[in-house]
Amino acid sequence: MQFEAGGQPPKVTDSPFPKVDFPENVPSDATADTWFAYGYREGIPRLLDLWDRHGVKVTSHMIGEAVKRHPALAKKIVARGHEASGHGPRWSSQYAMSRDEENSIPDRGARHGGRDHRAAPARL
Repeated sequence: MQFEAGGQPPKVTDSPFPKVDFPENVPSDATADTWFAYGYREGIPRLLDLWDRHGVKVTSHMIGEAVKRHPALAKKIVARGHEASGHGPRWSSQYAMSRDEENSIPDRGARHGGRDHRAAPARL
C-alpha cells in the first residue's frame, strides 16, 4: 500500500485532473489536494479495517513528508501489524538524481529518527 498522500508537491502533481498552470499567488492545486486527501482520511483507514476483517497483512510504502504530516496514521498502520517501508523523503524523480543525491536519502532519514537498513551491495 502506498502512503504518499500529503507528501505530494503543491502544484503540477500527477493526478486525474487536467494540468493547470497556476499563477504564483495560488499556493496549491486545491482540487488535486482534495483528491489526495481521500487516501489518508478515508481510503487507508477503510483498507486497514478490511484487511483486519480478513487477517491480511501488507507492506506500506511510506514517504517521509506524508508520515510527518500524518504521524498518527503511520503509527496506526504499524500498530495493526503491517510492515512500514521507507519510500523516499517526498515525491521526487529519483531516476533523475545523481548517485550522491540518491545516496543522501537514507542519511537524511536517519537524522530524523529513521534507521538505515541499506545492505551491502551483492557481489557476483
